[in-house]
Amino acid sequence: MLTKSLYDISSDSPRTQVGVLRIKQVAAKVGPEIKGLMVNILGGLATEAAKQQLGIK
Repeated sequence: MLTKSLYDISSDSPRTQVGVLRIKQVAAKVGPEIKGLMVNILGGLATEAAKQQLGIK
């Protein structure tokens, strides 16, 4: 599920929003250390639109 979501947020497409929602669901279930790691990784992978939706600067 997470692998597919990473692909979805790495390009601007209609599936970007779906990927963002899946990643938010996973982020809600993990601890703060893992969430920080996810933000660092996603910052390099996500498109600008996906970063805005995820709250990553």
